Amino acid sequence: MCPITFEPDAPAAESTASLLAWFKDWLAESSKVNGRVKWKGIHDEGTYLTAWREYQLHAADPAVNSYAMNMLGKADAWLKRHLVHGYWRKQEVHHGVEHFIIFLAWIHELDPAEPVHARQLRDAAANITDTWSKKLKWYDPATNRFTSLYLGTRYVDPSKSLNIAEHLRLVRLAWLGLACGGNPGLAGFIKAYSHEWASQVASGDEIPLYLGEFTEPDASQRARNQAEFAKDAQSFVGAAPKQITPRTRAEIHVANGTPGLFMALHAATRDLVYLDAAERVVVTVLGQLGSPYAHPVGDLAWQLHRAGRLPGLAATLEPVKARLDAIAGHALAIKIVRGIRWQ
Repeated sequence: MCPITFEPDAPAAESTASLLAWFKDWLAESSKVNGRVKWKGIHDEGTYLTAWREYQLHAADPAVNSYAMNMLGKADAWLKRHLVHGYWRKQEVHHGVEHFIIFLAWIHELDPAEPVHARQLRDAAANITDTWSKKLKWYDPATNRFTSLYLGTRYVDPSKSLNIAEHLRLVRLAWLGLACGGNPGLAGFIKAYSHEWASQVASGDEIPLYLGEFTEPDASQRARNQAEFAKDAQSFVGAAPKQITPRTRAEIHVANGTPGLFMALHAATRDLVYLDAAERVVVTVLGQLGSPYAHPVGDLAWQLHRAGRLPGLAATLEPVKARLDAIAGHALAIKIVRGIRWQ
């Protein structure tokens, strides 16, 4: 696709129309190429389709729905052949839920009544509280903990029992499953497990990356937990930062959707602990609002601001505004750089 340039003196409506037309052309090209490709069964294969979310909010283009449903149909055929009880036989909690909480969450936004995605979400979420075998139990209500970092319908590894930030992705899966008519018992799990996390995030001196990081009373157990987390962090924990700092602690939670989940829980329950916990995470990374890639933090900050939080937001935005003012009057060009062709 050709680059698109926006001139500084062009009317806003004209620039908006040009940008939407450019996205429409990109959509048509992507649909033409990928519409012929077989579904390969990669855990996040449908994530790229969510690139058209904001375009669709503005354009309401039927081609977006058509493209998404075409790919959903291919995904469903593959999943029926390869998954057991609607979920992976063996997966860890970071990647295992991504098809459901990213691609299917977007399908749910497009069309909540669409039956295929609803079935997939119900079936996957059922595994959280339904035990097909004692050896394959995912969540233990007695301890309010997941039993493993590796949760599948044919494999659970109880030797890796830390509950890390990635486990909150399963709360998002449960909520989606519940929204699609899943087991009402999921509601109790969502409230109990989320509240445990929110309480520890809101009250500690630092933002925890696993439950009990700063509240475990036994010193030897704390040491074992620290050693296990250090090993797990190099395996798959949210982009595995080179150093654990207050900023990277917050970034891991942002990457896992923790603040957004907490704000949704506050809206549903009016329990302020969720708002406190969300603010605790977001305020730590407010300095990133000056980055060109600040969309996740910016969206979260706006939501918290509307809820009466982040009193220092205006001061944080002053240098950002100054940088934007400095480039006023310059043309803006956008182009696509083709990425890796995955094999």
